[in-house]
Amino acid sequence: MNKNMRIDVTIKGVTSIGKREFRGCYNFENVVIEEGVKNIEEGAFEYCTFLKSITLPSTIKRIGKRAFKYCESLENIILPDGVTSIENGTFYGCSRLKSITLPNSVIIIGNEAFKYCESLESINIPNDVVIIGNEAFFRCESLGNITISNNVTSVGTCAFYHCNNLKNVIIPDGVTRIRNDTFAYCSRLKSITIPNSITSIGSRAFAHCKSLKNISLPSSITSIEDKAFYECTNLTNINLPAIKEIKTDTFANCVGLTNVILPDTLKSIREDAFYECTNLTSINLPKNVKIDVMAFYGCHNLDIKNIPDSVKIIGGDVLVIGD
Repeated sequence: MNKNMRIDVTIKGVTSIGKREFRGCYNFENVVIEEGVKNIEEGAFEYCTFLKSITLPSTIKRIGKRAFKYCESLENIILPDGVTSIENGTFYGCSRLKSITLPNSVIIIGNEAFKYCESLESINIPNDVVIIGNEAFFRCESLGNITISNNVTSVGTCAFYHCNNLKNVIIPDGVTRIRNDTFAYCSRLKSITIPNSITSIGSRAFAHCKSLKNISLPSSITSIEDKAFYECTNLTNINLPAIKEIKTDTFANCVGLTNVILPDTLKSIREDAFYECTNLTSINLPKNVKIDVMAFYGCHNLDIKNIPDSVKIIGGDVLVIGD
C-alpha cells in the first residue's frame, strides 16, 4: 500500500490486539476499536506516525507497554474506566498529544508513560493513583499546573524533568522523597509546596528552576543532595532544616540568593556549595562546622564576621571570593 494513502480502520471480532500487531502502519489515520476488545498488547500501534484518533471501547482493561509509542499525530484520547495502569512508555513520543482523560480506575502511571509528549497541556491525575514513575512526564514542555493526587506515595526520578511551562506544584503528604532531577529545568516553576512527610531531596531535584523565588523546607528533611538547587537564579532566601551537610554545588550559581540560615546541626559545607552566589551578603556559621576550600568562591558581597573558633577550614582559604 502507498505510504501516502491514509485509511480509517475498524477493529472488531477479537478480544485482544496482539503484540506489535499494527506496528508501523503508516496508513492508519483514524481507528475505532469496537466493544469486546479487552487488551491492547505491547507495542500494538507503535510507530503509527499518522494516526490522529483512536476510539477505545468500554471493555478495554489493559493497555500494554509502548502501545502508542511515537504515534506522533495523535492529538487526544479518552481511556475507559477499568484501565488500572498507564504502563511504561505507553504514550512515549506522542508529540502532538494535547489532552488525555484518565479514568478513576488508574492507580499507576508508569516509567516514561508520557515522555516527550511536548504538546500535552493538561492531565488529570486520578485520586487513586499511588505511583508516578521515572520520567513519566519527561519534557512535557507544554504542561501547565498539575495537581498530584493525595494518595500518591512515590514520584520517580526525572518525573517532571524539563516541564518548562509548569508553574505551581503541590506535593501530597504521602510522598517521602523528592528524587534526583524530579523538577530539574522546570524554568517557569514559581512555587512548590513540600509536605512534612518529605525526608530527603535528591541530586539536581530543582536544578535550573530559574523562576523559583522562595521555598519552604519542612523540618522533616534530613538530607539534601548535591546540586539540589543548582542555578536557581531567582531564589532569594533559604532557611535550611536540621541537615548535617551542605553538599557540593547545592546552591552554586544561585545569583539572587541574599540570605541563608544554617541549622545548628550542620557539620560540613562542601566544595563549591555556594559557588558564585554573588549577592549573598551574610551567613551564620554554627559551631564545629567544617568548610571545604572554595565553598563560597565568587561570593563577592559576602562578609563573614565572628567566625567561631571551632570552625575548621579544610584544604585552603574558604573565604576566597574570586580573582
